[in-house]
Amino acid sequence: MHKYHKLLQNSVKLIAFFLISFAIAACDSEKSQVYLGIQANTKATAELTEDLLHSIGKRTKGNLMSIDILKGESAQTIYSNSISKQTLQELREKIDPNPNTPKMDIIPSSDRALVAGLQRFKDLARANPNQEFHAYILTPGTTDETTLEQIKTICQELASQTQGDRFHIYLLGLTEENRLKTVSALHPIRANAYSAGQSFSEMQKLIRQF
Repeated sequence: MHKYHKLLQNSVKLIAFFLISFAIAACDSEKSQVYLGIQANTKATAELTEDLLHSIGKRTKGNLMSIDILKGESAQTIYSNSISKQTLQELREKIDPNPNTPKMDIIPSSDRALVAGLQRFKDLARANPNQEFHAYILTPGTTDETTLEQIKTICQELASQTQGDRFHIYLLGLTEENRLKTVSALHPIRANAYSAGQSFSEMQKLIRQF
């Protein structure tokens, strides 16, 4: 009888252990992942970079974040991990071509880099089918028709590969001239797409939605 009672106790403990482990794993999987693409190819977006990085970093502490610099014609990954205070300072120095100056320098890039950033986000979302994603892309936008068609195609693929509200995409730092056409290219995912101009207060309203 005593042996049976002890065996029962051990079984209960084992079941409890598995239930707790499952609950912890479920909580971890529910954490949203964040993608940040930075296209600092104009004076305005370069100046917004540091504030944006700090604001998003504070809001998303503990979440896995992938950060790309949209440089030249490509998206270059510079970080993929959770964010801490120390990390934010290190990233600022890594992003800035000349970290010894008080202001962020411009990082030259083409429209192809913007397309590469959106493609990278689409690939991340596809590779993690059960994960919620928030993508923040700092860019002045574009009016180039070829680029806009490529963006639209990526959004169509994203819409067909993902479900419901599993992803949210935010284009930040758009110029007045580029905003309407750039946002129009996001039409296939319009329910999950948001935009802001170059006012940091407008951008913060979207960041607070996280």
